[in-house]
Amino acid sequence: MDQVIVACVQQRLRLHEDLDGCRKDLARFLRLAQAKKAQLIVFPELLGTITVPPLLPGLRAGLLKQADRGRRTGTSLWTRTKSKVADTAASVLKADLRQNLSNLLVEDPGLVWDAYRDLFASAAREYGMTVVAGSGYSRDEVSGQIVNQAVVFGPQGNILGRQAKVSLGADDVGLAVPGAQWSVVDTEVGRIGLLLGNDALYPETGRLLAYQGAQMLIGLGACPGAGLHHKVRAGLLARVQENQLYGLISFLVGHNALGLGERQEYAGQSAIFAPAEFTLRYSGLMVELGTAGSEGVITAEWDFGALRELWAESAPPLQRVMPMAAFRPLADRYGEGRTLHEARQARPPEAVAPPLPEILPVEALAEIAVAPPEPPVEKLPPLPEELLKELPEELLEELPEELPEELPQKLWVEEDLTDAVLEKLLADVPLPESDLEEDEELIEPEESMT
Repeated sequence: MDQVIVACVQQRLRLHEDLDGCRKDLARFLRLAQAKKAQLIVFPELLGTITVPPLLPGLRAGLLKQADRGRRTGTSLWTRTKSKVADTAASVLKADLRQNLSNLLVEDPGLVWDAYRDLFASAAREYGMTVVAGSGYSRDEVSGQIVNQAVVFGPQGNILGRQAKVSLGADDVGLAVPGAQWSVVDTEVGRIGLLLGNDALYPETGRLLAYQGAQMLIGLGACPGAGLHHKVRAGLLARVQENQLYGLISFLVGHNALGLGERQEYAGQSAIFAPAEFTLRYSGLMVELGTAGSEGVITAEWDFGALRELWAESAPPLQRVMPMAAFRPLADRYGEGRTLHEARQARPPEAVAPPLPEILPVEALAEIAVAPPEPPVEKLPPLPEELLKELPEELLEELPEELPEELPQKLWVEEDLTDAVLEKLLADVPLPESDLEEDEELIEPEESMT
């Protein structure tokens, strides 16, 4: 499939009463993507936890859901009032979605996985799209441990592949363990490489997926605060450009009910990328959401035929002229298993210049620090005898019997050392008018040259 229309979703995490509410929530975005004839749709990191609140019974969970209603747009004054009361009561009773999720993952992780799989598989079947489901916390197939993973569903609702987050964020601590590796997922729309959150910040991730044949790099982000999402988006864009692939980044936005400590709202400006040559002003940006806090869907068309031509004809052809011999030292560094920080800590300290003798006074130290060294005194060559023979007899009488062996360096003339000696010796001797005129004619062009 050479031309593919992709849809990127920017969405809030709502706390629904039941799973039917979750289905309706996803349908808002799926219908928009379907209207644009999208064949691939991507949901953001942690959107998979949308199925958790409906699984939670009890008063505390009910208060959290009621409090969330008031955060939605278009709600009535009465709903917002009840929401504020519920939020206060939930705080007093220490109701917490993160804690409830943690308990559920310990008690019945299969229940969480089943709800997640059924929700997104049915969405893929109903709308006939390849769906990159927003990541959630579930049990890893291989290790059996809880990971933050995204699952790719085919248009028939079948599971095509999974990717666990390898570089965990602060909010993942206590809920999940790191994934083991990155692997490409084969789909009807192409080979997908998935990068969750901080995974996009490392150049090696995109290169590993590119070596596995990835045609697109899909980023999923859930970034609390105002700054992190900028770095994650910039990292994903860099991975796209350095490997000449297509890519996109889908962000979770809005209220943060899952974070640790002081919970800042999720933010991010979702975007779809392409190699620089395919975009306006070589920016790499095809389309982006208007703000970092609102919900929405953006779409774009990717042309993989044009991408293959770019790999063959771009200037420079990045994929064909990689300086592999110069990269070999990286294998040794990676084989050591040390981070950059550990490698820097292991380096010997920089050499320190030995101290100057203590007998020198401070004033002398200052002079040594700023004064340039004195140039060596150079001996000038002896005055040629043939020049002396040409001088008039009356001038020879004024010359000293012996020429000085050394002259200060400042008297040197680069063009002719002999002239410098003569100028010094004849400075006070008057010359005949004829000689003066001749000298002026000789000197004038030289001065003008200078």
